[in-house]
Amino acid sequence: MREIILLAAIINIFLATQPARAGKAEDIQAEVKKVCGKDMSSADALRHVKDLFLGCTEGTKVDVEAGCTLNCMKSAGGKVVGQ
Repeated sequence: MREIILLAAIINIFLATQPARAGKAEDIQAEVKKVCGKDMSSADALRHVKDLFLGCTEGTKVDVEAGCTLNCMKSAGGKVVGQ
């Protein structure tokens, strides 16, 4: 019985983490298509999730491909760090 509960918990954790990454990758693909007129593979978009959502400063540009630069997609939502 404990094994079934543990397996169910692992499956729930796995399923809960997948849509967030997939949605961000799809957002990147759509933005590359809109801004640069190019198609980007899901694998390439997934590699840029960290750069565009975590590793940049809001309002800056990030180079995702040769000749294709996107705005940082990170949003603080008006929050100030430390408050």
